[in-house]
Amino acid sequence: MLLKNSSQNENQKVITWLSQVGDIIAPVLVMLFVLLSTNAQAATGFLKSKDTQAFTQVCYYDVLGDTHSLNIKSTDLCPLTYEFDTLPKLSKPAPSAKKTGFFKHDETSGFSRLCSYDVLGDTYVLTIGSTEICPLTYQF
Repeated sequence: MLLKNSSQNENQKVITWLSQVGDIIAPVLVMLFVLLSTNAQAATGFLKSKDTQAFTQVCYYDVLGDTHSLNIKSTDLCPLTYEFDTLPKLSKPAPSAKKTGFFKHDETSGFSRLCSYDVLGDTYVLTIGSTEICPLTYQF
């Protein structure tokens, strides 16, 4: 009988400890979730230029000094302003730059394939034909 009571006391201590730990961890988890979910912020981009390739039009915007792009149908008009999440940074490659980009992912849009590359922490986009394969690296 004494052994049974001591086992019940131990179980009660464990349950009490778990509830106390849960009371501490729950607010911490909520704070982490809030911090991680508010990582991206919206910013207004202003149209700088556009480039039409096949059935896709790429609109380039100035967003707080960085260049972001928006891919739309070639028959649509580029909006004068557009709300962007500040992450990721999509940049139009400079013609004189010699930076190596490493393939991240691709997306097919109509008859074009948009290849995304990591270039020194920035994301660059290369537009190719939809039947072509994105190169694993690309010199921007």
